[in-house]
Amino acid sequence: MSKRGWEVTSAVEENALKEVGSDGIFKLKDDQTGKTLDLKFVDTHQPVRQLDDGTYFACTDFRTAGTKDQIYDIDFWVKEKDVKMVVNQVRVHKVPELKNGQWVQVPRYSWKD
Repeated sequence: MSKRGWEVTSAVEENALKEVGSDGIFKLKDDQTGKTLDLKFVDTHQPVRQLDDGTYFACTDFRTAGTKDQIYDIDFWVKEKDVKMVVNQVRVHKVPELKNGQWVQVPRYSWKD
């Protein structure tokens, strides 16, 4: 991974961690339902992408707190500001839904949106 990719990943993970309470829960307001989600950070997908406008895009996995298999895909947009990478937008990309007895991720939008 490129140095810039690591910096973006670090910015995303730092953003998630600074929002974590003493219980280790990342609280995120769902941009579609308005509900607050209680999440645990799992991982950042690779590669991190750079968009045409210079913004970086990182896709991450969080699981619903207290579960092992209810995984949310959360997208972060990161820009450079004052020589530091800063998260400037967060959206829920995929939500866990129970189908045929298994949790699957269901997309809310395509990445091209």
